[in-house]
Amino acid sequence: MSAEEFWHGDLRLCKAYREAYSITVENKYVAEWRAGVYMFEALLSAANAYREFQKTSEHPYPDKPLFSTERSKEIAKEQEEKARMERNKAVFTAFAAKFNARFEQGE
Repeated sequence: MSAEEFWHGDLRLCKAYREAYSITVENKYVAEWRAGVYMFEALLSAANAYREFQKTSEHPYPDKPLFSTERSKEIAKEQEEKARMERNKAVFTAFAAKFNARFEQGE
């Protein structure tokens, strides 16, 4: 905020600049925290590779992001729903094939 805006501008500008700064600081803090969490997960996953006689990792590396946006949560939910429907379809198809085979045999 410039001195001109401070002394001769709208009084609400000072509050808006302060809120914008606090939001910027908060976003930076959250981004650094997320980076630290990802780094920790990566190091934890790779730690067992440096130990002798250890064949597998006890802590697998995450296969999907730890943090997500609302849109990515919606996409994941849709994919999960689609996979569930496909599993149900396969179960029903197998049941129908078994039932039809028994019906044609005359049981």
